[in-house]
Amino acid sequence: MNSERKNETVFGKLSYPLYLLVIVWLGFELLAPRVMTRMKGSQFCRESLQENLVFHPSSNDSLQSTEGARNEHYTQRHVVHPYLGYVNNPANRNDVNDWGFVGPNLPMEKDDSAFHIVITGGSVALQAYVHSQALIDELQRSQTFAEKEIKVYCLAVGGYKQPQQLQALNFFLALGANFDLLINLDGFNEVALPYANNWEHTYPHFPRHWHRRSNTLPSPTQLEIWAEINALTEKKRQLQNRYVNTLAGRSYVLLLLADAKSSNINRRLQDLNDRLTDEFREVEGNYQSSGPAYTWRKETLFEDVTDHWANASKLMHTLCKSHDIAYYHFLQPNQYVPGSKEMTEEENRKANILMDTEHPKHITRKQVVGVQEGYPLLRQKGRKIKESDGVSFHDLTMMFKNEKGSVYEDFCCHFNKFGVRQLNIEMAQTIVQDRLLTDKDK
Repeated sequence: MNSERKNETVFGKLSYPLYLLVIVWLGFELLAPRVMTRMKGSQFCRESLQENLVFHPSSNDSLQSTEGARNEHYTQRHVVHPYLGYVNNPANRNDVNDWGFVGPNLPMEKDDSAFHIVITGGSVALQAYVHSQALIDELQRSQTFAEKEIKVYCLAVGGYKQPQQLQALNFFLALGANFDLLINLDGFNEVALPYANNWEHTYPHFPRHWHRRSNTLPSPTQLEIWAEINALTEKKRQLQNRYVNTLAGRSYVLLLLADAKSSNINRRLQDLNDRLTDEFREVEGNYQSSGPAYTWRKETLFEDVTDHWANASKLMHTLCKSHDIAYYHFLQPNQYVPGSKEMTEEENRKANILMDTEHPKHITRKQVVGVQEGYPLLRQKGRKIKESDGVSFHDLTMMFKNEKGSVYEDFCCHFNKFGVRQLNIEMAQTIVQDRLLTDKDK
């Protein structure tokens, strides 16, 4: 009897702290949204915590799952090209052709049995290519293309900016490529990347991260930093797998603990990226990495890069015209163009990552500055080359102005499936209307 009472007493002593812990836990789970909303001054929810835990690939190479890309820095998936700056490495990717581009090789002989379209530009153009069935379907709804077989090819790589599209066109025309229509979908990289990635490192018209690409033999210190970055990136992936869209992810307590761990990883990643940049700077004094001397001033940079962009497009127009190729230049939409779209809660959550100075992607805020400073000039100079030089230029920056749903999938520039489908449909409709008008005039 005494033994039973003693056991009950011991059990009672052990169970009381446990009950208390459960009550405190449940209380925190119930009160956390209100308390954290008041502390942060903005709406606090599980989704925002989970969004912070999502592993975001490099901001200008977002098609990792689509392209079968590896878990490594995107520059490691490319190889230096003697004329185009860089291309994908076919040895690492089973969806890359002999020339280093996603998809089949461009046709090298005249083929009247099909209508051949090439898409060039950066990663958004690559998205358009990957989802180009929407482009084909919309074109074939028209009388002009209804009876035609349409084949689409890709000359787009993540991070491409002028003159890489122009150089790719030159290179393949010189090789004898034969196609009917060229879509150049660009603009964001031209104004965002020189300011964010080339600033004070490399001549602004050189390819993205040329200071890294041109130094093909990394130092032991650089290799050590890469190894640490890859290890921390894997930890970020593990946090996502554990807490995003899982049972554990329903708990505010566990999510807050994971968020604290994620923030610590982000700080370490930022430190490592800064160290890596410093390491590359030590070898940037050579001409191979830096290129011609350039006076870096924000007020002149955006005029220079947009002039370069417009001149390159005019040359592409002239080249295409001389080869009987229809050339369409589209200025891609972007969420940071003022007044271009009312952002959804989901889109705002992703964009707000840029405001976290401890997040490795906060450098992308410089890309936002590039958009805000550069897009007005792109739109202005695009209209000018259309009016003065006959370039079939089309400004798509406002195409989502009245769209209430989410179309952007990240904090940079890329689209979700709905967004890229709408983009392809808009380009197809523009082409159809333009060709019908041309045919009618004839």
